Order: sequence, then C-alpha cells, then structure tokens
Amino acid sequence: MGEGDRRLSAAYGGEVRDTRFNLTASGFQTDGFSALRLEDAPQANPDRDGYRNRSFAASLSQRLAPGHEAGFSYYTTAGRQEYDDAFALSPADQQKSDVRLGTWGAHLENRLTDAWSSRLSFNQATNSSHERVNGVTSFRTKTRNRQLAWQNQFVASPQHRFLAGLERTGQEIEGSFAYTRSERDVDALFAGYVGRLGAHHLQLNRRVERYSDFGNARTYYAGYAFDLGERWRLIASRSTGFRAPTFNELFFPPIEFPAGVFTLCNDPALRPERARSTDAGVQYASGASLLKLVAFRTRIVDLIAPGCPPQNINRAAIDGAEASYSGDWRGTRLKAAFTVQDPVQHTATAELPLIRRARRFGSLSAARQAGPVQLGAEWLFSDRRPDTVLTSFSGERTELAGYGVVNATAQYNVGKDSRVGARIDNLFDKDYSLTHGFNVQRRKATLTFAHQL
Repeated sequence: MGEGDRRLSAAYGGEVRDTRFNLTASGFQTDGFSALRLEDAPQANPDRDGYRNRSFAASLSQRLAPGHEAGFSYYTTAGRQEYDDAFALSPADQQKSDVRLGTWGAHLENRLTDAWSSRLSFNQATNSSHERVNGVTSFRTKTRNRQLAWQNQFVASPQHRFLAGLERTGQEIEGSFAYTRSERDVDALFAGYVGRLGAHHLQLNRRVERYSDFGNARTYYAGYAFDLGERWRLIASRSTGFRAPTFNELFFPPIEFPAGVFTLCNDPALRPERARSTDAGVQYASGASLLKLVAFRTRIVDLIAPGCPPQNINRAAIDGAEASYSGDWRGTRLKAAFTVQDPVQHTATAELPLIRRARRFGSLSAARQAGPVQLGAEWLFSDRRPDTVLTSFSGERTELAGYGVVNATAQYNVGKDSRVGARIDNLFDKDYSLTHGFNVQRRKATLTFAHQL
C-alpha cells in the first residue's frame, strides 16, 4: 500500500507432465493527484484524478513431442481513469475514461532439424476507450490489431546464426465519429544474421515492409564489434527507422471548445517519419563491471511533432555522447548513466531546439545487501528543455526547468518465501514538470508484502 494506493496481485503456475500453465490476477487503485496545474489551466478541475484497474492473465503450453510445442495466452484488463481538460466549460466538470484492453495469441514451435527451428504465431489485441464528461458520452474509440507471423532460426554453427520470417499485420479503428480511413495492412519480410569470427562480432538485420496507405518502407541495422583484448571492445552500428502516422494523428475529429469554436487536431497530409542513426564507442568489461562510452549521430526527416494539429518537421538532428557504468564497489551495486546531446530541428525559416529533449540528463543508483536487508537509492536528473504551451495552438514555446529527483527503497526478506518492502518516490518532494501544464507525483511512500507458496 502507498499514499492513496491499493494494489493486490496473486499468481499460480505449475507443470504437469508435458503441460505448463500460469494464472495471474491483479487489482490496483489510486486516489491520484490533479493532472493539470491550475496556473497553466485555470479551467481544469482541481480535484484528484484517480485510477483503478483490474486485470487477468493466463497461459498454457503443451509439449507435443521432443522439440515441438503449442501454446495459448490470454490477457484482459479494465480500468477507469479520471483526467483534466484544460479547455473545460467549467472547473466543476468531471472527465472520465473507461479503457478495456484485451489480447490473445496462439503459437506453434517446431524444431524441424538440429539446425532449423520454426515459430508460427497469431496474436490479436483490442483497445477500447469510452470518454465521458459529467456522465455524458463525449466519444468512443476501438482499435484492433491482428498479426500472423512465421519466424525461422538457422544455426549454422555456435558462432553463426541466421533469422528469417514473414509478418502480416492488420490494423482497424472505429469510433463514435467516422474516420476518413479506418483500416491499414502491413506486410513485412525480415532477415538477420549474428556471428563471430575470432575477435570480430557482426550483426545484420534487414526489414522490408509494404503499407497499404504509405507504400514501401525499408529499414536495416548493421552492428560491428572488435575485441581489443579480454576486457576492451570497440563497438559501432548504423541503422534506419520508419514510423507511419497513427489513425488519430491523421483523422482525429475536430475538438469543440467554448463558444462553439472548433479546432483541428489532425493532419491527413502527414508524412511518415524516417530516421538514420550512427554510433561508435568503446566498452570495458571485467567481472560484474561494465563501462561504455558511445558517441551518436541521428538525422530525422519529416519528424512527427506532437500538437494540435501534429505536424512534420522538415529535418531534425540529434548529436551527442553517452556514458554508462554498472558494477560492484565494495559490496554496493552501482549503476550510472549520463548523456550530453544537441537536439535541434530545421525548418525552412528557423533552427530551434527539439521540444521535451534536454541537452543533459542522467541517472545514478546504488543498492547494498546486508544479510536479509537490502537498501537502495536512485537519483534522476535532467537539464532544462523547451516545450509548447499547454493551451497554445500556434506552437508558442516555453521552457521547463531542470530537476533532480531522489527515490529510496528498502527490502527485508522474512524467511525464504516472504519479503516486506518500502519505497519512497520523490523523497525530497520536488515540484517539477515533464510536460508543460501537467503535475507530477510528489512525495509518495509505498509498502509492499510478497509471499511465494
């Protein structure tokens, strides 16, 4: 339990001869906090915005013969979320969203030869949302994704493995309003290789997709590493990326504001986002310690920037370097990461920093075990970064202040099968923002108890 939080979960699994199964049920409820800052959104309701969720998951797998297995999985969750509207007609308005998510899938795994294994799978996911204002329906949406995939792995030798497969994905959306286009099909062919030859390590991946609405998309990944010795390694990679606009980004209906004013929060002419990245660095590994230093360079064409409406940014560039470390020091487990970057966007008339991307950010954590007790702490920090004003539709900019947040944890093992834990998030009750106009969790204490039968 925590401040305003209640969570309960139970799981049971086992194996009977050639059959494995697992069942999990959980419930969560929180009183929450007001989502929006009143100084930035005076029309927002100042009450707490709570959330509750109930979920159930099940999985079953059956060994048909040595090297052959069939399985089925199921997951469902239902939740109600309260939220704020910066453009509400009255601060007394109540906004609620009922969300249901369901997934199920089946798979067949076969080891056809000593070197060739195959996996055939089908998965379906649905996501429905029912939005209400003061108990009256404002809109409904429902999405459905279906995917059929066939993946094959070929092991030529312990040092050389190949991957190849096909995918067929169908996406659908429906709602209380008519979408201009409500279906999308994506066919994909992919292949890969992972290998080692002496001190040389190589990974190659290629993916070719055909979108029913955006045509062909080709992406790849090429990674290389060279061992300088037992502990030092040079690493480098180059890759491309592709992101198609979502149905909501393309066709979400106009939003009505007070006095009958409508604004568009979609752009049917949005283009897909395409990216190209390169990185190179050095790695040191010794026992449980791992140190990495990497420089990176990313170029993005037609970056899809969030907004109302969303828009394509002609070109964006992100250049920088990052350092990370994980290891043990005198019985204390340490993790650290730090990134310095220069994220900018280029339009026909200006060069501006990319929104919500800091030039410097990082984290530091430490954990120590002393008998049945484990203590830990982490520090998350970020430099200031630009953002768009919550209530602006013209792209007016503001700046979010930098922040540093400390979290603390403790755990006590009560025998072999039980443990009690405590966590304090935002230990020093820091007031900061990740997105303009939105509140974040202030100091919160959580107690947990777990027992394994």
